[in-house]
Amino acid sequence: MEAEVAREWVRSYLNGARGQFGYPSYDGYRTNADPHLLCDGDLLAPVLLNVQVKISSFADLCACRGQLESALGAVPVGVDLVDADEEVVATVGGLFAVLDADRRPRNVLGTTLAKILHRKRPGLVPLYDEQVRRTYQVGERAPLPVVPGRTWAEFMIQLAGCIRDDLNRELDFWDELTMLRPVDGPAVSRLRVLDIVAWRLGVES
Repeated sequence: MEAEVAREWVRSYLNGARGQFGYPSYDGYRTNADPHLLCDGDLLAPVLLNVQVKISSFADLCACRGQLESALGAVPVGVDLVDADEEVVATVGGLFAVLDADRRPRNVLGTTLAKILHRKRPGLVPLYDEQVRRTYQVGERAPLPVVPGRTWAEFMIQLAGCIRDDLNRELDFWDELTMLRPVDGPAVSRLRVLDIVAWRLGVES
């Protein structure tokens, strides 16, 4: 796509009217400052990106909080996806293994969990939703073919790898887009601005 179109999408998203988009509410949402602990507020963060967290979902997420925090402990802090080797990318998949269990949290799939976990590793854990799926899986040039039966852990590892490739192809460009936020607004990672572009591309396709 044209670079200027991507710039305008990100500029509009980061500078929209209050409540129009998830920024700055999601990105500036205050819970705790511990990258390894998931407090109750963290589990409700998807609401700020228009993803409902049902009462049953919240209860089940609380019940598997220990498993999620254990997986978070294996994911390095401060490592950006652009620099992540295969071993680090594999730890991203481990965060989503709870969705592959026989008793996964009710009404929770990759979209909800990604929006919880991204805030703990904003430069490493990709956001995900139907629009991002369309961008990466629909069409002849889509880099991530649909594979029936693939686990969530495997899918998120492969998605992270595709996104890493996209970031590294135009690193300076993604850095430029992170600077389009308001001066007094919360910082955004390269991964976050790529998600904005991928989301909008999925909407438009």
